Amino acid sequence: MDTHLFKAAVEGNVEPFRDSPKNLEEVVTKLEDTILHVNIKYQNEAMASTIFVDQILTICPSLLLQFNANGDTPLHVAAKCRHSAMVKSLFQHSRAQRGTSQSGGLNPVWEMLKMANNEKNAALHEAVQYGSLEVQEDIRRWWLQY
Repeated sequence: MDTHLFKAAVEGNVEPFRDSPKNLEEVVTKLEDTILHVNIKYQNEAMASTIFVDQILTICPSLLLQFNANGDTPLHVAAKCRHSAMVKSLFQHSRAQRGTSQSGGLNPVWEMLKMANNEKNAALHEAVQYGSLEVQEDIRRWWLQY
């Protein structure tokens, strides 16, 4: 990912990605972070905005389940960063994609809940490890629905 796109992802500027000639799944950092991973990591916990995530997932819904070099999905990153609003937004987008799972078998919500990173942690494990009770509760609610 070039510095212009990285900066846009950090700042939550969706415009450079609207007309990107590249598939957004291929716009990654050296650690294979997508623009969603980058945006979520650089959000302030207390003031995290979901606007960029919402707009990007409208353009490229498959980024929802894409993992980085650590095996982290955007949900893992949101759980680690203690972004409850982000977690809720990711689940809402996942619900909207119901029946279009990448693996073809599970629905996207259930797939997102079960995906484990390289440390064999699901997003709920990350929320517990990083001490966010609100994120833990958000993920637990979705788990109970599915």
